[in-house]
Amino acid sequence: MERLEDALHDFSLAVALNPKNPVTKVQKCYTEYRAAINDKNEKKLVEVMKSFETFTTEHSSCPECFTLYAQVPTFFRCFLS
Repeated sequence: MERLEDALHDFSLAVALNPKNPVTKVQKCYTEYRAAINDKNEKKLVEVMKSFETFTTEHSSCPECFTLYAQVPTFFRCFLS
């Protein structure tokens, strides 16, 4: 958790270098999600969840997208508690 900013930077760079790779894009999205949870930023959390929904539709053949997206409700419930 303490290296989320580093991870966000690295995934942003990876996406910039290869924007067509769905795995790096979904990893970046998931890292943004975890950062929003960590920062208790509800606005960013909703934004990232919408991005996840769009992303799983656009990349429906990428199992990593669904694996990470499946973890989202668990953490979201913890955030709301």
